[in-house]
Amino acid sequence: MTAPAPAPPLLVVGHDGSLAAAGVVAWAAAVAAARGGVRVDLVHAAALPPIPRHDFDLDVSALLDLHEKEARGVIADAVRILDAHGLPSRVVVRRWLAAETLIEHARAEGAGLLVVGQHSGRASRLLLGSTSGEVARDAEAPVVVVRGTDPVSPPRRVLLAADGSPPSLRAAACVAAWMPRAEVLAVHLRTSDAATELGELASRLAAAGLEPGRIEMRVSEGAAAQTLLAIAESEPIDLVAAGRRGHAGWREQVLGGVAEKLLQLAPCPVLVAH
Repeated sequence: MTAPAPAPPLLVVGHDGSLAAAGVVAWAAAVAAARGGVRVDLVHAAALPPIPRHDFDLDVSALLDLHEKEARGVIADAVRILDAHGLPSRVVVRRWLAAETLIEHARAEGAGLLVVGQHSGRASRLLLGSTSGEVARDAEAPVVVVRGTDPVSPPRRVLLAADGSPPSLRAAACVAAWMPRAEVLAVHLRTSDAATELGELASRLAAAGLEPGRIEMRVSEGAAAQTLLAIAESEPIDLVAAGRRGHAGWREQVLGGVAEKLLQLAPCPVLVAH
Protein backbone atom coordinates (compact mmCIF):
# COMPACT_ATOMS: atom_id res chain seq x y z
CA MET A 1 0.00 0.00 0.00
CA THR A 2 1.42 3.38 -1.02
CA ALA A 3 1.88 5.83 1.81
CA PRO A 4 0.01 9.12 1.44
CA ALA A 5 2.07 12.08 0.30
CA PRO A 6 3.13 14.36 3.16
CA ALA A 7 1.20 17.59 3.55
CA PRO A 8 2.95 20.62 2.07
CA PRO A 9 4.55 23.12 4.44
CA LEU A 10 2.01 25.64 5.68
CA LEU A 11 2.35 29.41 5.80
CA VAL A 12 -0.40 31.25 7.69
CA VAL A 13 -1.12 34.88 6.86
CA GLY A 14 -3.17 37.07 9.15
CA HIS A 15 -5.56 39.13 7.02
CA ASP A 16 -7.36 41.95 8.81
CA GLY A 17 -9.78 42.66 5.97
CA SER A 18 -8.16 45.99 5.12
CA LEU A 19 -6.78 47.10 1.77
CA ALA A 20 -3.35 47.46 3.40
CA ALA A 21 -3.29 43.70 3.98
CA ALA A 22 -2.55 43.18 0.27
CA GLY A 23 1.08 44.15 0.89
CA VAL A 24 1.42 41.55 3.64
CA VAL A 25 -0.10 38.88 1.39
CA ALA A 26 2.20 39.84 -1.49
CA TRP A 27 5.25 39.56 0.80
CA ALA A 28 4.16 36.15 2.09
CA ALA A 29 3.26 34.92 -1.40
CA ALA A 30 6.73 35.72 -2.76
CA VAL A 31 8.38 33.85 0.13
CA ALA A 32 6.10 30.83 -0.31
CA ALA A 33 6.58 30.75 -4.10
CA ALA A 34 10.37 30.95 -3.79
CA ARG A 35 10.39 27.99 -1.44
CA GLY A 36 7.90 26.02 -3.53
CA GLY A 37 5.41 23.35 -2.54
CA VAL A 38 3.78 25.54 0.11
CA ARG A 39 0.13 25.98 1.07
CA VAL A 40 -1.03 29.37 2.30
CA ASP A 41 -3.93 29.89 4.71
CA LEU A 42 -5.47 33.35 4.81
CA VAL A 43 -6.93 33.73 8.29
CA HIS A 44 -9.35 36.50 9.22
CA ALA A 45 -10.91 37.10 12.63
CA ALA A 46 -14.35 38.67 12.31
CA ALA A 47 -14.50 40.31 15.70
CA LEU A 48 -17.22 42.84 16.41
CA PRO A 49 -16.40 46.00 14.41
CA PRO A 50 -17.15 49.57 15.52
CA ILE A 51 -20.87 50.26 15.29
CA PRO A 52 -21.71 52.87 12.63
CA ARG A 53 -23.92 55.65 13.95
CA HIS A 54 -26.61 54.94 11.38
CA ASP A 55 -26.71 51.24 12.26
CA PHE A 56 -27.79 51.28 15.89
CA ASP A 57 -30.79 49.19 14.91
CA LEU A 58 -28.53 46.26 13.85
CA ASP A 59 -27.96 43.49 16.35
CA VAL A 60 -24.59 41.85 16.97
CA SER A 61 -25.24 39.00 14.54
CA ALA A 62 -26.20 41.39 11.75
CA LEU A 63 -23.12 43.54 12.37
CA LEU A 64 -20.87 40.48 12.21
CA ASP A 65 -22.55 39.31 9.01
CA LEU A 66 -21.95 42.72 7.43
CA HIS A 67 -18.33 42.88 8.61
CA GLU A 68 -17.61 39.34 7.43
CA LYS A 69 -19.14 40.01 4.01
CA GLU A 70 -16.99 43.11 3.54
CA ALA A 71 -13.86 41.27 4.69
CA ARG A 72 -14.44 38.34 2.34
CA GLY A 73 -14.66 40.79 -0.56
CA VAL A 74 -11.19 42.17 0.25
CA ILE A 75 -9.81 38.70 0.95
CA ALA A 76 -10.90 37.61 -2.52
CA ASP A 77 -8.32 40.04 -3.90
CA ALA A 78 -5.69 38.42 -1.68
CA VAL A 79 -6.58 34.99 -3.05
CA ARG A 80 -5.94 36.31 -6.54
CA ILE A 81 -2.45 37.36 -5.47
CA LEU A 82 -1.77 33.81 -4.30
CA ASP A 83 -3.27 32.35 -7.46
CA ALA A 84 -0.91 34.50 -9.54
CA HIS A 85 2.02 32.83 -7.75
CA GLY A 86 0.55 29.36 -8.35
CA LEU A 87 0.03 28.76 -4.63
CA PRO A 88 -2.73 26.56 -3.19
CA SER A 89 -4.65 28.51 -0.59
CA ARG A 90 -7.51 28.36 1.86
CA VAL A 91 -9.54 31.16 3.44
CA VAL A 92 -10.41 30.73 7.11
CA VAL A 93 -12.82 33.18 8.74
CA ARG A 94 -13.58 32.82 12.44
CA ARG A 95 -15.72 35.01 14.64
CA TRP A 96 -13.24 35.50 17.45
CA LEU A 97 -10.38 37.72 18.61
CA ALA A 98 -7.63 38.26 16.05
CA ALA A 99 -4.49 37.19 17.94
CA GLU A 100 -6.11 34.12 19.46
CA THR A 101 -7.56 33.12 16.10
CA LEU A 102 -4.18 33.28 14.37
CA ILE A 103 -2.24 31.55 17.15
CA GLU A 104 -4.78 28.75 17.57
CA HIS A 105 -5.09 28.13 13.82
CA ALA A 106 -1.31 28.06 13.33
CA ARG A 107 -0.93 25.62 16.23
CA ALA A 108 -3.77 23.34 15.14
CA GLU A 109 -2.57 23.17 11.53
CA GLY A 110 1.15 22.87 12.31
CA ALA A 111 2.16 26.06 10.50
CA GLY A 112 5.83 26.49 9.72
CA LEU A 113 5.60 30.28 9.49
CA LEU A 114 3.05 32.90 10.54
CA VAL A 115 3.03 36.28 8.77
CA VAL A 116 1.21 39.35 10.05
CA GLY A 117 1.21 43.04 9.25
CA GLN A 118 2.31 45.87 11.46
CA HIS A 119 -0.40 47.29 13.67
CA SER A 120 -2.24 49.73 11.47
CA GLY A 121 -2.82 52.29 14.20
CA ARG A 122 0.70 53.75 14.19
CA ALA A 123 3.05 53.55 11.24
CA SER A 124 6.24 53.83 13.29
CA ARG A 125 5.33 51.83 16.39
CA LEU A 126 4.22 48.30 17.13
CA LEU A 127 2.36 48.32 20.41
CA LEU A 128 2.65 45.45 22.87
CA GLY A 129 -1.13 45.24 22.99
CA SER A 130 -1.56 45.08 19.22
CA THR A 131 -2.46 41.93 17.34
CA SER A 132 1.05 41.77 15.86
CA GLY A 133 2.63 42.15 19.29
CA GLU A 134 0.46 39.45 20.82
CA VAL A 135 1.14 37.03 17.99
CA ALA A 136 4.89 37.67 18.10
CA ARG A 137 4.87 37.08 21.86
CA ASP A 138 2.64 34.02 22.11
CA ALA A 139 2.71 32.03 18.85
CA GLU A 140 4.60 28.74 18.84
CA ALA A 141 5.56 29.02 15.16
CA PRO A 142 8.10 31.60 13.99
CA VAL A 143 6.40 34.93 13.23
CA VAL A 144 7.25 37.55 10.64
CA VAL A 145 5.89 41.05 11.18
CA VAL A 146 5.96 42.81 7.82
CA ARG A 147 7.21 46.36 8.36
CA GLY A 148 8.84 49.08 6.33
CA THR A 149 8.18 50.73 3.00
CA ASP A 150 8.00 48.34 0.03
CA PRO A 151 9.71 45.42 1.82
CA VAL A 152 11.72 43.10 -0.41
CA SER A 153 10.38 39.57 -0.80
CA PRO A 154 11.77 37.01 -0.85
CA PRO A 155 14.52 38.57 1.30
CA ARG A 156 17.92 38.69 -0.37
CA ARG A 157 19.97 39.50 2.76
CA VAL A 158 18.96 38.59 6.31
CA LEU A 159 20.43 39.98 9.51
CA LEU A 160 20.49 37.26 12.19
CA ALA A 161 20.97 37.95 15.90
CA ALA A 162 23.18 34.95 16.62
CA ASP A 163 23.96 33.89 20.18
CA GLY A 164 23.68 30.10 19.86
CA SER A 165 20.65 29.88 22.15
CA PRO A 166 17.80 27.54 21.13
CA PRO A 167 15.48 30.42 20.08
CA SER A 168 18.19 32.02 17.93
CA LEU A 169 18.96 28.66 16.32
CA ARG A 170 15.25 28.20 15.60
CA ALA A 171 15.30 31.61 13.91
CA ALA A 172 18.29 30.43 11.87
CA ALA A 173 16.50 27.20 10.93
CA CYS A 174 13.45 29.18 9.86
CA VAL A 175 15.56 31.41 7.62
CA ALA A 176 17.27 28.34 6.17
CA ALA A 177 13.95 26.64 5.40
CA TRP A 178 11.83 29.57 4.23
CA MET A 179 14.45 31.81 2.61
CA PRO A 180 16.82 29.27 1.05
CA ARG A 181 18.50 31.74 -1.30
CA ALA A 182 19.04 34.58 1.14
CA GLU A 183 22.51 35.59 2.25
CA VAL A 184 22.80 35.76 6.04
CA LEU A 185 24.77 38.24 8.14
CA ALA A 186 25.10 36.57 11.56
CA VAL A 187 26.03 39.10 14.26
CA HIS A 188 27.48 37.88 17.54
CA LEU A 189 28.12 40.08 20.57
CA ARG A 190 31.78 40.10 21.59
CA THR A 191 32.84 38.25 24.74
CA SER A 192 36.24 37.42 26.20
CA ASP A 193 36.73 34.44 23.88
CA ALA A 194 34.84 35.47 20.76
CA ALA A 195 37.03 33.50 18.35
CA THR A 196 36.25 30.19 20.04
CA GLU A 197 32.58 31.09 20.33
CA LEU A 198 32.38 31.98 16.63
CA GLY A 199 33.68 28.58 15.64
CA GLU A 200 31.13 26.82 17.81
CA LEU A 201 28.39 29.15 16.62
CA ALA A 202 29.19 28.49 12.97
CA SER A 203 28.84 24.75 13.62
CA ARG A 204 25.48 25.25 15.33
CA LEU A 205 24.19 27.43 12.49
CA ALA A 206 25.27 24.80 9.98
CA ALA A 207 23.40 22.15 11.99
CA ALA A 208 20.35 24.43 11.83
CA GLY A 209 20.55 24.36 8.03
CA LEU A 210 22.54 27.49 7.22
CA GLU A 211 25.39 26.41 4.96
CA PRO A 212 28.72 28.17 5.65
CA GLY A 213 28.80 29.50 2.09
CA ARG A 214 25.79 31.73 2.65
CA ILE A 215 26.80 33.12 6.06
CA GLU A 216 28.92 36.14 6.90
CA MET A 217 29.96 36.00 10.55
CA ARG A 218 30.51 39.30 12.35
CA VAL A 219 31.46 40.10 15.94
CA SER A 220 30.13 43.34 17.34
CA GLU A 221 30.16 45.31 20.57
CA GLY A 222 27.61 47.47 22.31
CA ALA A 223 23.95 47.13 23.15
CA ALA A 224 22.27 44.40 21.12
CA ALA A 225 19.20 46.28 19.93
CA GLN A 226 21.12 49.40 18.91
CA THR A 227 23.73 47.28 17.12
CA LEU A 228 21.15 45.38 15.09
CA LEU A 229 19.11 48.47 14.27
CA ALA A 230 22.20 50.39 13.16
CA ILE A 231 23.17 47.59 10.79
CA ALA A 232 19.63 47.29 9.45
CA GLU A 233 19.53 51.04 8.81
CA SER A 234 22.96 51.38 7.22
CA GLU A 235 23.30 48.19 5.16
CA PRO A 236 21.07 46.44 2.59
CA ILE A 237 19.05 44.25 4.95
CA ASP A 238 15.67 42.85 3.90
CA LEU A 239 14.74 41.05 7.12
CA VAL A 240 15.98 40.92 10.71
CA ALA A 241 15.70 37.53 12.46
CA ALA A 242 16.05 36.94 16.19
CA GLY A 243 15.13 34.55 18.95
CA ARG A 244 12.60 35.89 21.41
CA ARG A 245 14.80 34.93 24.34
CA GLY A 246 18.57 34.71 24.32
CA HIS A 247 21.36 34.31 26.83
CA ALA A 248 24.90 35.53 27.43
CA GLY A 249 25.39 38.90 25.73
CA TRP A 250 21.84 38.79 24.35
CA ARG A 251 20.21 38.27 27.76
CA GLU A 252 18.02 41.34 27.26
CA GLN A 253 16.45 39.75 24.20
CA VAL A 254 12.90 39.34 25.48
CA LEU A 255 9.75 40.98 24.21
CA GLY A 256 10.05 44.38 25.80
CA GLY A 257 13.84 44.24 25.19
CA VAL A 258 15.67 43.56 21.95
CA ALA A 259 12.84 41.80 20.13
CA GLU A 260 10.34 44.50 21.04
CA LYS A 261 12.72 47.25 19.90
CA LEU A 262 13.21 45.48 16.58
CA LEU A 263 9.45 45.13 16.16
CA GLN A 264 9.01 48.82 16.93
CA LEU A 265 11.89 50.33 15.00
CA ALA A 266 13.35 48.04 12.34
CA PRO A 267 13.13 49.48 8.80
CA CYS A 268 12.22 46.06 7.36
CA PRO A 269 10.27 42.91 8.26
CA VAL A 270 11.23 41.19 11.52
CA LEU A 271 11.22 37.44 12.18
CA VAL A 272 10.83 36.30 15.79
CA ALA A 273 11.31 32.64 16.80
CA HIS A 274 10.72 31.06 20.21
